[in-house]
Amino acid sequence: MPEMDGYIATQQIRKIERYKSLPIIAVSANVMPEDINKALSCGMDAHIGKPIKIDLLYSTIKAWIK
Repeated sequence: MPEMDGYIATQQIRKIERYKSLPIIAVSANVMPEDINKALSCGMDAHIGKPIKIDLLYSTIKAWIK
């Protein structure tokens, strides 16, 4: 994203009361443990690495849909 990355976008979304429980799932080629920890610590709920494994994508989405 040209103006903000997903980490900053997540932090901004989490500041809005009605979106505090909105599931946010990172989909990224950055899959090192520190990348995953960064995603989770900024407020994302899950992290899926690329290339995407479709079964993992579906099961992760299903786990977060309420």
